[in-house]
Amino acid sequence: MTQVKYAEANNLSVHTFKYWLYKRRKSENLSGGFVQINDYRMDQEFILRYPNGVELKISSNTPLPVIKSLVNL
Repeated sequence: MTQVKYAEANNLSVHTFKYWLYKRRKSENLSGGFVQINDYRMDQEFILRYPNGVELKISSNTPLPVIKSLVNL
């Protein structure tokens, strides 16, 4: 789900949502860290976002060695 769609679905302005997302990331210093994934379905897609802004969509049933190789690029 995009940030715009999430904001609309939760009755937030996009700017407010992005502000709080920025504040959360800054406070938790998520750059270079890991994010725990809870409650997912096997047919979902996930996005790997690299520090340079490149995003890669992968299926949740992608083998772990493949994900590991993509994370360690």
